[in-house]
Amino acid sequence: MINITVWVAIAGVFATIIVAMITGYLNRQNSLNLEDRKMKEQYYIKYISAISGNLNSIYSENNDAVIDENHAFNIIILLAGPKVVKALYDFQNLRINHLKYHNVKNYDEQYTKLFTDLVKKMRYDLYKVAGVNSGLNEFYLLAGKIKE
Repeated sequence: MINITVWVAIAGVFATIIVAMITGYLNRQNSLNLEDRKMKEQYYIKYISAISGNLNSIYSENNDAVIDENHAFNIIILLAGPKVVKALYDFQNLRINHLKYHNVKNYDEQYTKLFTDLVKKMRYDLYKVAGVNSGLNEFYLLAGKIKE
């Protein structure tokens, strides 16, 4: 018959193995979440930068910003959560309708509203913190001629 000391030692070994497995799993999940966040952040920044570049294209002949924006858009629809994708499409559809038909009423207000919604959804998607947007009512882009 095995005495109690042996049973305690066996239980300790199993507990150590289980804790090591759980710790390894959680570390791997954290690593994957960090990689996912970094990738999303990279393309969110590229998209916002490209939109800003499009605003600045008024002052230059450079159309690279359109290509950059389209590329970032295509990647975001693969990486982002459903709420970000919906906000992205709402924002893009507004811009496309404005460019195609020039009949979007209150375009500036709608643009700001949808852009703000998109940025808030992106921020929440990155940080997953309920209060990440508290106190932030409106987001907008700045544009201007770049000095060379």
